[in-house]
Amino acid sequence: MTEKFELPQQTIDVIAELTDSNYHTRSVEELAECIYELSEVLNESDYTFIFNALTIIRGMARLQNQNNDFTSKSANFISFRYEILAGVLTIAKKLYENYDEIEKAF
Repeated sequence: MTEKFELPQQTIDVIAELTDSNYHTRSVEELAECIYELSEVLNESDYTFIFNALTIIRGMARLQNQNNDFTSKSANFISFRYEILAGVLTIAKKLYENYDEIEKAF
């Protein structure tokens, strides 16, 4: 992939607001969804990762909605979400010219 894209500032602001409001899972989901929308430019490995990351992060969000006390305090839950975020950011760095702004939103 040679072409880089620009994630709209409005989307970065949404991610930052979600993160600042302690909706970390939702902020990861927001970025993953934006990357998934560019699936036609992703290599097979990145596409597979982002597809699976979205599936997992959406499941995690459902768990949080059902039992927020457990999931928000679970070190394993937080660690797993962080691992997913790290992978999503790795792909975002390849895709977006304004990656530094995206990273700061988290």
